[in-house]
Amino acid sequence: MKNFAINFNGKTAKYGFYQNVFVVADDLNSAELLGIKKIKEDKKLQAITLNIEEDPPMIYLDSYCEVEEITEREPLSEQGRTYYLEKKWWQFGNDCRLPKFGID
Repeated sequence: MKNFAINFNGKTAKYGFYQNVFVVADDLNSAELLGIKKIKEDKKLQAITLNIEEDPPMIYLDSYCEVEEITEREPLSEQGRTYYLEKKWWQFGNDCRLPKFGID
């Protein structure tokens, strides 16, 4: 997830985050849609998101893991998110280098 305008400590900036989401679905496509829906409907996230309509946040599946069965002794943890401050394109510096293919 990225492009979330959020005010942390009195300063609004663009953040992305990672979050575990657990859903029961028949296939990967359905699982992705259910996971996205779950995040979009999160009231706490809605309350802190300050994006304008023309610049919406982006929610997508980064990775997935299929599990066979969850027992009550194995609690599912969807608690919390790991936020990161998004960089602007000019903040990446000169660390981006194209590989050389024997061409000078």
